[in-house]
Amino acid sequence: IVGEGAKQIVLLGAGLDARAYRMASLQDAVVFEVDHPDTQAYKRSRAALLSPAAREVRFLPVDFNRQSIGPELAKAGFDSGERSVFVWEGVMMYLEAAAIEKTVASVAALMSPGSVLAASYYDRAEDPEGRVIGALVRVVGEPVKTRMSPVDVAALASRHGLIAHADESHRDWVLRYLVHDGGTSLERLVVLRGP
Repeated sequence: IVGEGAKQIVLLGAGLDARAYRMASLQDAVVFEVDHPDTQAYKRSRAALLSPAAREVRFLPVDFNRQSIGPELAKAGFDSGERSVFVWEGVMMYLEAAAIEKTVASVAALMSPGSVLAASYYDRAEDPEGRVIGALVRVVGEPVKTRMSPVDVAALASRHGLIAHADESHRDWVLRYLVHDGGTSLERLVVLRGP
């Protein structure tokens, strides 16, 4: 969608994501990196000497459990009339359902026609790998708090006027791009668009 004219990229829970520093296709885009203040302070200290490939990078410290992203993006100069891409990878599973609902509502309110939200989530389906992953992330202090089914995600999107245009599993990506069966994974990627 960047190639189709999106000039704003919003990385929700940006963490140590380096897209803004390595993707030449973002040269005309403003990248808004939204993340927890502590994580973002660390990232900024590590990236201080890097030159972004994006036109500009704007940092927004936000705690998804306590804040709404809408007002913070507005303060940072986000234009809700511009076509935008929202990327929310590796975050939803660590948030309570209320924070997910609030964030999707905020994103939906900011999406102009042609904008998309790409988000990853953990599938509700139980499997042995899921139990192992759950145990590991609890040990490192980041327990999985929310798992959803594709039906749950479609309902969440619908409540906020969005439509799931794609909802694929890790295995789907492996078979498409690596041409072999890479096993299973809890993670799914959904692409949501406005009507």
